Amino acid sequence: MKLFINRLLFIVLVTSTSEACLHYPDSKKIKITEGLQEFFVFHDGENAHMILRTQLSASKFPKEIAWVLPFPALPAAYKEVDGPLFQELSQQFVQFESNLMQKGRGGALGNDGGGTGIKVHDQVQVGGFQIQPIEILKETGGDELNTWLQKNKFNPMPVDKQKRYLKKGAAFLAIRMKMNKPGEADLVSRPLQVMYPATSIAVPMLFTHEGRTFDMDIYVFSSKEMKTDLSKQYLKKVATVPYSREHARPMIESIIGERKGWITKYSGKELNSVTKKLSQVTQDPVFSKADL
Repeated sequence: MKLFINRLLFIVLVTSTSEACLHYPDSKKIKITEGLQEFFVFHDGENAHMILRTQLSASKFPKEIAWVLPFPALPAAYKEVDGPLFQELSQQFVQFESNLMQKGRGGALGNDGGGTGIKVHDQVQVGGFQIQPIEILKETGGDELNTWLQKNKFNPMPVDKQKRYLKKGAAFLAIRMKMNKPGEADLVSRPLQVMYPATSIAVPMLFTHEGRTFDMDIYVFSSKEMKTDLSKQYLKKVATVPYSREHARPMIESIIGERKGWITKYSGKELNSVTKKLSQVTQDPVFSKADL
């Protein structure tokens, strides 16, 4: 799969009250909530790939929203994914969903170069998205990161939420998205794909402020049947289904290609609610290269 640097695939939301890094102006007047976060992850033998989209609801949307998401390394490429990828993935598991049904809910940045602890890379413009990669140079760079976020109208992230992601060589993506139709009541973002060097894939579920509740579906492509148990992250394994090109759907095939393997779905509802506090979870959902 060819990825173009000037295209984007990835989403992390930002609010001026910054809930899991969802940011927007006039947050005291406008309330935006996230419904379902969807991820599709796989490894190509050299690089990790993460594709994600999110569902948002509001009585009224502002002209712009933004978000921040951590990665273990500076991404090598971004791509905006066209087509109904997540619809195709979801359809692979329709027959298994009834056994796990639970009640859910609906639906220009400054490049000042940073300091000694961070390096602010050139901004990438992709359609309606602005992406600013911020590389961590020192594990003590959290204060500098927060200073940059505040200077560029993002809310800072509490130190305890940053700590697990503040590793030398890691990166945070600060993203802004222009709203084509401000005022819409519901929004499903277009899928974004990020390719980055890593031996494992961690979905940054814990990079979330307290008091923010959401649902999550994670789809994983692997060369062998997935055995990973994510019950400690409040994620249930829906099923694992075999994948082969002759039975694939167009969007899945365009990403996975001719490889054979398995697609596994994990699902969690009302994450970070009173009974599913993420503060009690010790690590993000992780898939090792050996598992993939």
